[in-house]
This record gives sequence, structure tokens and C-alpha cells, in this order.
Amino acid sequence: MTPKAAATGTSVDGEARIRVTLTRDSVCMADDVHSPHEEGFLVPADASLADVVATVSRSSYLPMPSDAWGWSIAARGWVLAVRPGLFGRKVVTLKTGPATVAARDVPVLEAIYVQPGSRWRLVDEAPPSAVPRHRATLRWLLLLALFVVIAGALSRTA
Repeated sequence: MTPKAAATGTSVDGEARIRVTLTRDSVCMADDVHSPHEEGFLVPADASLADVVATVSRSSYLPMPSDAWGWSIAARGWVLAVRPGLFGRKVVTLKTGPATVAARDVPVLEAIYVQPGSRWRLVDEAPPSAVPRHRATLRWLLLLALFVVIAGALSRTA
């Protein structure tokens, strides 16, 4: 793929934005019909690579077939993965690079489908200090709150 100039702009709140263009592999022959799979995502210019990948993971851009392990996205020494999770997709850091990568540094990215035999298939997450955990913590707190509400409702009916 030929790198393109990144489109920039400003959001309603005055925040500088950049368009990150992403291409992805096809996951089956039927998916090949619609290739190349290219889509742009408008993100804050100072967003980290993890923020960009999280934005992509919340969209429907990366299909997750039933046997999916996930997708890997690499840039400047960093490798992040989008994996299926219990409460939706999760973004994990598989390898950290020498410096933080911002969206403005990588206007063109490629998502690679992690198939059997891929070197990233069995790699564990990077050490917790390199992985933003606020989203995972929020999910567990919401799950705990739901459990407390259900337990309270059951105790009142008993």
C-alpha cells in the first residue's frame, strides 16, 4: 500500500485531529471480493497507538470469525492486538517499543489477521505497566456492581 498524506482537521471542541488510514487482511474468500479493505479513522493527533487501536476495535472494521484469535497492528517497534473477549473485544500490548507512538507519527497502519502458526498467536501480553488498564478496570467494576444489584434483589425476594 502506498502511504497517503494524513488528513488533519479540528473537532468541534477545538482538538486537533488526524485521519489514520488502516488496511486489513481478508479473512476468507468471500471477504476477498470486497478488498482492498481500507478505512480511515479520525482520532486526536496526540492519541497513542493504543488509543487508535481501541478506536478501531470498537468499530465493525475488524471481523471476528468464530475461530478468531484476533488481529495484530504494529508500528515503530510496538505490537498491539485486538482479541475477542468475554465482554467484547480487548486491546492488548504484545510488544513495547522504545518510545510512545502518537497517531500523527503513524498515519498509515496495517491490521494482520493472526492465523495458526503466526508468531503473535501465543505471545502473552506485555508487562502491565505498558498496558492501559482503565477500560478493563471499569468493566470489572460494572460487573461487580451488577452482581451486587442482583444479589440485593435476590435477598429481598427470599
